[in-house]
Amino acid sequence: MSEKNLLRLIVVSLLAYLPGLFVDVMDVDAAQYASISREMADSGSFLEVMHRGENYLDKPPLLFWLSALMFKFFGPGNLVYKLPSFLVTLLGLYSLYRLTERHYNRKTGLRAALILSTSLAWYQFNNDVRTDTLLAGFVIFAVWQLDCFSQNKKPLNFMAGFSGVALAMMSKGPIGLIAPAMALGGHWMLRREWKQIFRPVWMFGLLWVSVLLLPMFLGLYRQYGWEGPYFFLWKQSFGRITGENVWSNDAGYFYFTHIFLWSFAPWSLAAVAALFLNLRKLVQTRFSALTEQGEFISLCGWLLPFAALSLSQYKLPHYVFVCYPFAAMFLAGSLKPLLEGNIKPARGLSLSFRLFPAVMLLLAIAIPVFIFPPQGWMSAVLLLLCALLWIGGYLFRQKLDTQGLEKWIWTGAIAAVALNFQMNSYFYPNLLRYEAPAVAARDIRDLNIPIDRFRHAPVACNIHAFEFYSEHISPYWHINDIRICKPYYTLCQRSTLDSLKNSGCDYTVYKTYADYRPTTLRLNFLNRATRGKAVDTLYLINFGKP
Repeated sequence: MSEKNLLRLIVVSLLAYLPGLFVDVMDVDAAQYASISREMADSGSFLEVMHRGENYLDKPPLLFWLSALMFKFFGPGNLVYKLPSFLVTLLGLYSLYRLTERHYNRKTGLRAALILSTSLAWYQFNNDVRTDTLLAGFVIFAVWQLDCFSQNKKPLNFMAGFSGVALAMMSKGPIGLIAPAMALGGHWMLRREWKQIFRPVWMFGLLWVSVLLLPMFLGLYRQYGWEGPYFFLWKQSFGRITGENVWSNDAGYFYFTHIFLWSFAPWSLAAVAALFLNLRKLVQTRFSALTEQGEFISLCGWLLPFAALSLSQYKLPHYVFVCYPFAAMFLAGSLKPLLEGNIKPARGLSLSFRLFPAVMLLLAIAIPVFIFPPQGWMSAVLLLLCALLWIGGYLFRQKLDTQGLEKWIWTGAIAAVALNFQMNSYFYPNLLRYEAPAVAARDIRDLNIPIDRFRHAPVACNIHAFEFYSEHISPYWHINDIRICKPYYTLCQRSTLDSLKNSGCDYTVYKTYADYRPTTLRLNFLNRATRGKAVDTLYLINFGKP
């Protein structure tokens, strides 16, 4: 496959991201971060992060700062919230391409960027935007710039690299420093480049990082005293390993292993196969092959943070996505001699490329047939475009200079683009019809309900999407408000209606909603026959005496 065709395929893969930028934010995390950003934009207080008028310490501020600035200029909205993270994703893809090109060649760099841009994880966390989207982009940018500096000694690369480290830390915490250090440090250790590791100039880099972090630390100190910086530097990250942080979900040490298999699709099996083939080569040559390798940035950047994150007592799938740019680089580098040297690939590697394109095609068919049947002409058009994209890509492949393994890479990329285009343009819009708080927030305006008379029920639903789309922070009502029949509007469950009825407090139901949290998909929801039992029912009501 020529460089021009690789570049074209990357551009096509990026087009599939665009519909997702307009899809509603999802409860809980993305909607909460969007709501915090809107609150920050309204208050104008950027140093102190607040949530519903109270201190918020759980995440660093960079995502909130960027989104709040966008809201200041353009007003709250889905695209406005997601655009900064998408732009950092583009920066990350370009950085991955340039880093891989440095150690291999231009075509291998384009393959690495294609692998990452078509991975399921990258599509997912540019739709459901959290802090990890910024983290991954800035980490690979920092590694690229610092790797350049280690060879050319240019001050611009030095400053850009450590600025990337600071931005990564302001996105997610110390992992923004640890991941680049593991990637580059492991690379230099395996290459026996001890002088690189102990260069005094790195201390000046850390000093520059500290200077850039000062505004964040100032805000943390003003809100929490020394507990704020301590929480950021130690407790939130390392405390999950030592047990000092109370968050724990007993996910197990191998949790991220199965997460990698589905979230790095369609490339995960190929990456694992390439890893084992490289390890086998090292054992067979009694590790003498280490001296033949050109780079270990990808191997160390993938496996060392992966292992460190696996020790955490609290894990969520997106925590490990920061390793995926290095996995893409490792796979692209492993494929280089096979694709450009006419070497026959091992059977396991070849087979690993064939499974996921078929699975993705079946999923693309299953979504409109079994999960959300098309309604209206627009849905049918989108499905037709998706089918034409996959079929057209397959036919176009036959005319390219693709043979053997190359054609399976092309097929896998086209299958990933087709599936994720359909997910962003069809599946998620249909799924988010069940995010009742967001739907109700828009209905309140249509029904001319005064938002200042709205109160959240004490036990109702996630409120973050509601507050983001209503652009208002509403307080909760108390159970005593039922007893004296205070006049409120609320979004509540059936149990609240029963409480109102038992207390003799009249109410009017304006609308009824099917409610389901979109980030916790289960088979009973995806199955149309059992979906009614999987969803909750929420009621938009007015109760009390005027």
